[in-house]
Amino acid sequence: MKFNKIILIAAMFLAFSNITGCCGSCCQQHVQEKNISTSNKPSQEMQTVVFSFPYDSSVVTAANIEILDQKVDEIKVSNLRLKIVGHADQRGSDAYNMQLGMKRAQAVAEVLRSRGVPANHISTISYGKTKLLSLENNEDAYSKNRRVEIICESEMVD
Repeated sequence: MKFNKIILIAAMFLAFSNITGCCGSCCQQHVQEKNISTSNKPSQEMQTVVFSFPYDSSVVTAANIEILDQKVDEIKVSNLRLKIVGHADQRGSDAYNMQLGMKRAQAVAEVLRSRGVPANHISTISYGKTKLLSLENNEDAYSKNRRVEIICESEMVD
């Protein structure tokens, strides 16, 4: 049963990997996939879905809502805990960016909750501008840093 859940989760997030590149407008969000190792099981990888945001915005676009809608049933039956992490670029104060990162994380969490993902399966946190992907000071770097990561943490205990 646990193996089937792992296969289901892998298939669910593998579908996200096919969505890359520009959506046709620099104001649209982009979706990309990256692998990270879990700390308690170094040999096991889990996947993270990353949504980028426009400058000074916490609005989840229709395109990304559509992507979440395609996977919400699989998320609901997976019994995984989702950690939704908000980030901001390096412009602005620490306090403002911490708040903006939280607004982004909560906006994505609200989309998932409104589609039936149980609230106790979702946690949100903001790192503001403390965990930048790029330290450069240009629009490409800023756009990489303005993001929300959806991380599969672990199975919920029944």
